[in-house]
Amino acid sequence: GAGKLATQEGARSCQLCPSGSYNVDDGTTAVLHDEAAVDCTPCPAGKMSTELRIGCDSCVGPLTSSEGAATCDVCEKYFFMATDLDSATNANATTANAECHECPEGTECNSVGNELPTLMIEPSYFRTVPNSMEVYPCTFGEAACRGGNRTGDDLCRMGYEGPLCDRFVGATRSKV
Repeated sequence: GAGKLATQEGARSCQLCPSGSYNVDDGTTAVLHDEAAVDCTPCPAGKMSTELRIGCDSCVGPLTSSEGAATCDVCEKYFFMATDLDSATNANATTANAECHECPEGTECNSVGNELPTLMIEPSYFRTVPNSMEVYPCTFGEAACRGGNRTGDDLCRMGYEGPLCDRFVGATRSKV
């Protein structure tokens, strides 16, 4: 039947296509049901399948998926995935309690799959710690804040440190 395939020739029953894939044939075209790896089509990006596997369901934005996904488990570009704010520091937090948030000003979110701990910070902006959703303009702009996948003093250019890289300390610290 639709959404199923036979794993060997002459099988009396068919198996479901793996999650994240589908087979729309009604079971009357044997060649479409004889090889599991070939006969089930992966769901395209932005769609997923779990149970019926006769087609793929669209993800509801801002959630999306990669090709062959069984769930909509990543955020579209311009959004990032974060666990529930009450559990953002909880080591046991999972994507089950995560949601997409619009990327704040000062971040680079031009691709799919952004996550809070690894948000790219633009030059001239500052973020204190990886699990913070707050991004602030630097007091001395790009002269003090270099941006990147960093937080705290690591965002400061050589000679600057502190919140917003607003303390000039001279060229005493080396930056990698």
